[in-house]
Amino acid sequence: MKLRIKGNSIRLRLTKTDVNNLAAAGIVEEHTNFGSTALSYALQTTAEFPHPQATFMNNRICVSIPHDF
Repeated sequence: MKLRIKGNSIRLRLTKTDVNNLAAAGIVEEHTNFGSTALSYALQTTAEFPHPQATFMNNRICVSIPHDF
């Protein structure tokens, strides 16, 4: 999975393997290290939200999408 940040938006690009892993496990996640700090980014499926939603907490970007998205 690749993360692209431009201006005030983010884009996650998934490979076919990422899509298969998302379907099987409900989440795909990557980490990028910046010295002693790491940035994590994840895409997960959820029944909690009816629309895609993104959060940023503890150096982690998490994009949640509905199961049937």
